[in-house]
Amino acid sequence: MSGITAESVRGVGSLFRDLDADDEESQTTQMESMCMNCHENGTTRLLLSRIPFFREVILSSFHCDHCHWSDTEVQSAGRIQDQGVRYSVRVASRRDLDREVVRSDSAAVRIPELDFEVPAFTQKGSLSTVEGLLDRAVAALEQDQAARRDACPDVAARIDQFVARLRRLKAARDPFTLVVEDVSGNSFVENPAAPQRDDAMTVTHFTRTAEQDALLGIFPPEPETADREEEGGGAGGRGPGEPAVHAGRGAGLPHQLPRVQRAGVHAHEAGADPALQGGGHHGDQLRRVRPTAPTR
Repeated sequence: MSGITAESVRGVGSLFRDLDADDEESQTTQMESMCMNCHENGTTRLLLSRIPFFREVILSSFHCDHCHWSDTEVQSAGRIQDQGVRYSVRVASRRDLDREVVRSDSAAVRIPELDFEVPAFTQKGSLSTVEGLLDRAVAALEQDQAARRDACPDVAARIDQFVARLRRLKAARDPFTLVVEDVSGNSFVENPAAPQRDDAMTVTHFTRTAEQDALLGIFPPEPETADREEEGGGAGGRGPGEPAVHAGRGAGLPHQLPRVQRAGVHAHEAGADPALQGGGHHGDQLRRVRPTAPTR
């Protein structure tokens, strides 16, 4: 049953509440949805939340009682930001491992000391901590390790060594740098000292490249050009089925509505067929024009 009330929709209360584990009045919306694992009906829960010193997000979780499959995801409740963002955090203590991290699906996560990277658009958005990101990386690397040890024992041994290094980072034994770079600008790493400055973290906003805009589905507007079209025959073509190219431009006449002047040029002739067409709406009345010869 939905916890969203009519008063909150009308603006009396806010749909988005500050994220707080002790908040017993958090409003969740529950609905039935199909399980993508067994195709039976499961339960999806939505929570509209506000991250302190960040912005609104939508937390969603799914659980299936039939196959016990579950999934979680975090989506931004706002638009794509005007600039991308890059967080660089020096992790040297247990407190740094507890930093909250909001990672959108367009964010890449890197650990330069290990030459380790999770590319953008390869995982769903998540709300976790630095330690949670390490746990997720370990779980992904250990997946299918049993079969890999039989098929490729050398590769499995190298993965085991890498996982051991990640576990040392998780135990705060070795300091490291965590970089979260999001071209959409919708990721976030917590500053425990907020609103004060965090000396262990650097936040950089950058302008996206054209390639990064294309990954987000943002394309520049096409430049305006003169209308050009090819027609078979017609007023512009000198023969049946022969194409002609028409170009049009706006033309203004004194005391008249806007006009569009068109010229058709045949591909095999140097001549042109100019034409003038109305560029505005039809008038409310008819007009009769009678030319008169000038009096001498």
